[in-house]
Amino acid sequence: MKRTEWVLIDTETTGIQSYDWVIEVCVQQMLGWSPKGPSRSWLIRAPRAVGSQAFRVHRISDAYLDRHGDEPAEAHADILDFIDGRPFGAFNLPFDRRMLHSDWDRVGVAKRLRPPAALCALRLARLFVPDSPGYKLSHLANHLRLKSKPKHRAKHDVKATVEMLSRCISSKAGEISFKEVKSLCSMPINKARNLLPS
Repeated sequence: MKRTEWVLIDTETTGIQSYDWVIEVCVQQMLGWSPKGPSRSWLIRAPRAVGSQAFRVHRISDAYLDRHGDEPAEAHADILDFIDGRPFGAFNLPFDRRMLHSDWDRVGVAKRLRPPAALCALRLARLFVPDSPGYKLSHLANHLRLKSKPKHRAKHDVKATVEMLSRCISSKAGEISFKEVKSLCSMPINKARNLLPS
């Protein structure tokens, strides 16, 4: 795991349905469990309006996106260039993967250019922090006493997830390889627990 380069991604969206769009992305390059260099963030002007429930969560308005956001095709081309083919992880990988792939379908990103999804920090928290009273990122941040607090904005949530991985998960995961971490993230939770290093 120590020498593996990958990226951690977080998104904010217009909603949670398949027809919703990504409006904010933060990408942090990683080397093993540690961040490598500064993160980068993008705001994206989506063709779909931000839903009222989504706005209450992240407070990103359509007007703000009109002023500061990039066009989807331009933003995603830049995001993929920054990822540069590295496998990606996210706090809630199934959600972020689904939303990113939906946008990549709509802006015409060829499947061969899409980075492979690999690491789910939420799954790793369930495996390695079994005593947490909850598994929202905010619950984990409080339970683990993280200095970085999630705020439902991509940059803050990436920072909190990185701190959780580098400070808490890495010491409990031991010397397992990135391939083994990816495998643990993809299998049923009870089976994964049986395979954890003792």
